[in-house]
Amino acid sequence: MQHPVAREMIADADWIEGDVHWRKDLAYYSTRFAGDGFVLVGDAAAFLDPFYSPGMDWIAFTATSAAELINSQRHCKPLGEQLEHHNIVFSTSYRRWLRQFTKINTNT
Repeated sequence: MQHPVAREMIADADWIEGDVHWRKDLAYYSTRFAGDGFVLVGDAAAFLDPFYSPGMDWIAFTATSAAELINSQRHCKPLGEQLEHHNIVFSTSYRRWLRQFTKINTNT
């Protein structure tokens, strides 16, 4: 109730005992981020906590890399090695990112 906007938003709200919902461990990632005719970006590729900046960074990194793959495909360049590299880099990147993010949030 200390924040003026929040105070205004909940001014007429009624507390309903037991009406509290939460989720944990929502993070996930795909095992394949790109392939023949597709490339996953943002939350379709993997999900980090949307309330912290890593999720926004992830969207930017995946979209930029997807644009590079699409550009290569449009210029008829062979994609085999580029797709394999993309899948390895993003799978490794996500696992490391999630592991570090988990350490930070659990103070371990």
